[in-house]
Amino acid sequence: MVSQMATKDEMKDLQKAFSALDRDADGKLSKDELFVGFTEIMGETAAEEEVKRIMRMVDIDQNGWIDYSEFVMATLNKTNLFSDERLEAAFRAFDKDNSGHIDITEIKNMLG
Repeated sequence: MVSQMATKDEMKDLQKAFSALDRDADGKLSKDELFVGFTEIMGETAAEEEVKRIMRMVDIDQNGWIDYSEFVMATLNKTNLFSDERLEAAFRAFDKDNSGHIDITEIKNMLG
């Protein structure tokens, strides 16, 4: 759902950033991959602390890596993402019958 609220350019930039960090191209970011990426920016000591912080905050399912959806949710600017305009667009995407209400059938249809 978050990816549906982002612009195409935002998603393109996120995919590019994710791919740059995902050195083995397995579709998930390991601690080591993050460490390598952040070491290039801030040095080893700061990178080690930053990776620990990121894993604590972003690895929602605590499986030891960050998948693309976790990365997108953590990376998008939350203020911009949840603007009135984008929230209204998301609501309209669910409200297929334009009733002004979202019922359980519409939720099931949207989420599969």
